Amino acid sequence: MATFPAHVLSRQPVDAALYVTITGKNKIRCKTLYFKGYHNNKGYYAGKNAHIFFMSNWFGDSFVMSKTEPGATKSAHVIGRCSLETTSSVVLPPADGWETENYEGTITLRKIKAADWVDREALAHEERIGKLCAILQKTAGANGKWSITIRDVCRNISAVKDHVPELLKDFAKIDKDGCGSITVDDLKQYFNPHETKEYSLERLDELWEVLVAKRTDKSLDKDTLCLEDMAANVEFVEEKLPQLFDLFGQIDTDGSGSIDRPEFNAFYGSADIWLEAKMQNIIGLEELKAQIKTFYWQMRLDRLRRKGGLMVTNDEAIVIMFKGSPGTGKTTIGRLLAGLLKKIDIIPTDTFVECQRDELVGEHLGATEKLTEAVIAKAKGGVLFVDEAYRLTSDIFGVEAINCLMKAMTVKGNVMILAGYPKQMEEFVTANPGLKRRITYEMTLEDYSPTDLAKILHTQVKKRGFQIDSAIPLETVSGLIDKSTSSEQRTCFNGGVGEHITRHAIFNLNASEVPRIQGCKKGHEPTPSNVLRLEDLQYGCTQIPAPPPPETFNFAKDAKMRPM
Repeated sequence: MATFPAHVLSRQPVDAALYVTITGKNKIRCKTLYFKGYHNNKGYYAGKNAHIFFMSNWFGDSFVMSKTEPGATKSAHVIGRCSLETTSSVVLPPADGWETENYEGTITLRKIKAADWVDREALAHEERIGKLCAILQKTAGANGKWSITIRDVCRNISAVKDHVPELLKDFAKIDKDGCGSITVDDLKQYFNPHETKEYSLERLDELWEVLVAKRTDKSLDKDTLCLEDMAANVEFVEEKLPQLFDLFGQIDTDGSGSIDRPEFNAFYGSADIWLEAKMQNIIGLEELKAQIKTFYWQMRLDRLRRKGGLMVTNDEAIVIMFKGSPGTGKTTIGRLLAGLLKKIDIIPTDTFVECQRDELVGEHLGATEKLTEAVIAKAKGGVLFVDEAYRLTSDIFGVEAINCLMKAMTVKGNVMILAGYPKQMEEFVTANPGLKRRITYEMTLEDYSPTDLAKILHTQVKKRGFQIDSAIPLETVSGLIDKSTSSEQRTCFNGGVGEHITRHAIFNLNASEVPRIQGCKKGHEPTPSNVLRLEDLQYGCTQIPAPPPPETFNFAKDAKMRPM
């Protein structure tokens, strides 16, 4: 753990990140390395296949840039060195004086962000934690992390009092999950809560204004951030919002090549802002949105209670039942919940594993258990989504899979979503009282109205690179869908109604465009239209399939979320 000599300033500035340029004979490589902590009392930075840390050996005292982390570095891994004549006052890697190893070239370092200050008090916290772990003989477990349990505290009460007495009065507060153990991340957050700060809506507004302030083309959408905007604010982005460069693809969730305001808010904002931004992209389903907000606040408030030291129970898995007709977006909502639970630190990752009966059931007894347990393990730390779960009741192999799933429902920290049609899901849980008892929440996805379907149709047409004639108002499209489809068709297909209309409307448009293109000299053909006319939409509506027999889609209606 890091300790500074008395003559070193009590507040040491730490660069949150370094921008490293490695120039060789044939190419230039650029890497961003982030501050990770201290190694041998000096700053340690790490990035993809590159680490900078301090070493003292027969070669001398120097900062080293290596392809591997400290402790695993060999001479062949070293990219470059920066030798130090004196080490007493040098804490961070110098910008100059680097020499490359194993090949010809140069290395330069540049600060990206002169960020937070790490003071002697924070470093003392780390040292105290390290000493206690040494006494407790703590080592990293299977997940790469160590933890301190209540048993550890009670068996080593004197050491705890000497080094980290905060554990005696604030154990429950630090143990936000209520699992009876504390990780190094929990302790770091307890001693340095500012590290997890999220931007408020007001701060997001300020950042956005800076990003778009240098535009010369005033016709650009003010709620869309383009690469030109980022290029005009390179230093600002590097300092304040480096993830825009490093994680652009993750922030740009719709793959448009730009970042709109909801995407920006969702990534940088608090969980409240994230949820509101995601909700804006969901058409209809107003009652479901209210259910999700109720679920969110229950999760968040309980977590805040535990963080405040209140002993609110948290000893069960989260098991949610989705009931909805086909095409209501059950999988989409499942992914949203996975992201939400990750955002509020209920689960460590937003991993979303979707499966159906075929992935869970084997061809003989015993095979099913192995398959199901493998899928459960794959979803560990994230969300397991079992679609059409009611199909598991059809035979003894499915029942074996249900038993494995029920066993996983008793493991704290697991999150599982069982999804299917309303009537079938009611029969599914009624047939197994033990299963019904383990379901902690029910959410029902209501059918879409004709107006909702008209809005969905617009988005589906746009995704294909087409557009609906701007002269056709939304009310006209909604009325067309209402008159052209039966309630049974809308219940049976929901969002699928728009898919059928879009596909066949484009077929009809293509048929009308062929005579315009046919016979034209190659290279002189006019560009075919991508604008769907009213007659195209009318034709598309006539191609929606008839619904199957009523007994196969007898969907019960129940639009309330019920904690079980």
